[in-house]
Amino acid sequence: MEITSVGYSPLPADLVRKKTVGQDGGGFADTMSAALKEVSNLQNRADDMAVKLSLGQNVDIHEAVLATEEAQIAFNYTMQIRNKLIEAYQEVMRMPV
Repeated sequence: MEITSVGYSPLPADLVRKKTVGQDGGGFADTMSAALKEVSNLQNRADDMAVKLSLGQNVDIHEAVLATEEAQIAFNYTMQIRNKLIEAYQEVMRMPV
């Protein structure tokens, strides 16, 4: 019995890895900025599809639901990264000098 691949869907982690440090001199801030812009684009796309769907325009409901879920997962992933960064900052600030 052969098992076939379902396909590849980019995970939010892949969105952060698109641009690596040193490609064009960018650093951590540029990487995070690019990732946040991508999350914002995903949310805007999901919002647009939801509005079109509610207005009765020609939008596939499956694509609208998938876009919404993708935006939600990307947002949750971004919030987890933010929480980890805050935890790391607080841990560094608690270190004795």
